[in-house]
Amino acid sequence: MTTKELKGQVIAVLANDREDTLETLPTDRLILTLEGITTDRHRGQTMRANSRQPFYERGTTILNTRQVSLVSMEELGFIQKALGIDYLVAGWLGANISVVNIPHFSLLPIGARLFFSSGTVLLNMGYNPPCTGPGEIIQRYFPDVPANRFPKVAHLKRGIVAMVERAGEIARGDTVRVLLPTQPPYPPEG
Repeated sequence: MTTKELKGQVIAVLANDREDTLETLPTDRLILTLEGITTDRHRGQTMRANSRQPFYERGTTILNTRQVSLVSMEELGFIQKALGIDYLVAGWLGANISVVNIPHFSLLPIGARLFFSSGTVLLNMGYNPPCTGPGEIIQRYFPDVPANRFPKVAHLKRGIVAMVERAGEIARGDTVRVLLPTQPPYPPEG
């Protein structure tokens, strides 16, 4: 099977190891182990189930498929314009990595692999549905924007979550190559 490849670039890397806020802050580089970003609150091979996993009892220990959050600067531009604000910061969404030049970034299929020029590889675990948390942060900077508007305008533009498949570092300016998985049709034809 052949795979389709996309290429982009890392514009910012961000992290936050505080539990009291979703907001991430820019840093020079991220160090990633198989547990995630060493300086981020989402690190760990496991996590506790929450409202995003309604099929498990809340608090159940499950595999952490949300070690890293990535967003597209082009999609953030769309959200910014739809909200009618002067600027939008990737850290307000809790993002760890912002990229450019990857079309329809939030719609990358589960299983797409992101190869960074440093050698680090992330495995896309899927779309990151928007919630009101980023809307509340945006409202602090733009009080006229209701927090509940963010989930509506960020629909299918919120970015993706990923797991670390190959440990390493990621820095601003790194290139990223995305390999899209080729899936047979389901159900199989014939």
